Amino acid sequence: MKRILNFNGVDVEGSRNTFRASVLSKLIDDPEIWFEFLEARNIVAHDYSYEKIEEVFKILPKFEQELDKLITKINELEITD
Repeated sequence: MKRILNFNGVDVEGSRNTFRASVLSKLIDDPEIWFEFLEARNIVAHDYSYEKIEEVFKILPKFEQELDKLITKINELEITD
C-alpha cells in the first residue's frame, strides 16, 4: 500500500497512517480491519503461545478476503514505471 501511495505522491509514515491514506485512495475500505491485522501480527511477533496463535488463526479468513480485495484493486490500477 505504501509503495502505491508513494507512487501517487502520497507520503505516509507508519502502518496506521498508511491504512488511513489507503482508504482515502480507495485501496481499502476500512482501516479498522487492517489495524486488527496489524495487532495480530504484532501479537505473534512477540508471543508464541498456543492461545495467541489460535487467536490469530481465527482472523486469517478475514485477512485473506481483504487481501484478495486489495489485490484486485491493485490489478485494476494502471501503474507504469
